[in-house]
Amino acid sequence: MQHFTVLVESFHSVGFLLIVAAFWFAAYLSPAIMAYVRHHQNEFAILLMNVLLGWTVLGWITALVWAATPVRGPQPPASRKPPRAAPGGARKEPVIDTEL
Repeated sequence: MQHFTVLVESFHSVGFLLIVAAFWFAAYLSPAIMAYVRHHQNEFAILLMNVLLGWTVLGWITALVWAATPVRGPQPPASRKPPRAAPGGARKEPVIDTEL
């Protein structure tokens, strides 16, 4: 009977350690998780910084601050076409009405 109690107690301590490790892991990766949830434009770079430099307190804080920076909206694609010239090659100037 004593063996069974020791076995149950060891499972409880292992379970507790697994729960603590899961919480620690989530807290450690919280900057990367925040960047992913917010759809940050630099989420992969934040993940790399978090994983590679997060073990230093300064690297983790930097990744957290970076993940909290404002997220830019989708940028419209840049137009590669030059502006069209008026017929005859002359450029039309905009007409400004100054009379009120």
